[in-house]
Amino acid sequence: MNLNSSSNFTAIERLESLKAGLLAGFCVGLTHILLSSLNLWLWGQPINVWLSVPIAGISGFLLGVTYRYIIRGDHNPQLKLGGIFAFGLVRGLAEIDIQLKTQTSLEEIAILGSESLLLFGIAGLILDKALQKGWIKPFA
Repeated sequence: MNLNSSSNFTAIERLESLKAGLLAGFCVGLTHILLSSLNLWLWGQPINVWLSVPIAGISGFLLGVTYRYIIRGDHNPQLKLGGIFAFGLVRGLAEIDIQLKTQTSLEEIAILGSESLLLFGIAGLILDKALQKGWIKPFA
């Protein structure tokens, strides 16, 4: 099997995707720490930082890598929001599914679901700024 025969992705494209992934992963991980601290203060719910933050960061990394390919050179706000909502909803609905199996209030469940959308929304805004400033190049 020849791995180079049909790939349209150059080393430069892969590097730009890596940069986008690292930026988004860092943003989602940091935002997750801040929101988790707020949750601890409001609800008294501790989180397993050693597990939860890396999972959030990996999710953010995947958003960053994928986001470049989703938007390409388009200036379509629905496409951008669709990518962010897809990641946010998948993560949020998974959290909600788990919380429904425990004695968790609907208010807390709604907050957890909203947090996922916020995590990826913030990462999307920062990725857009990085793309506008040329720190990360859009997929050609």
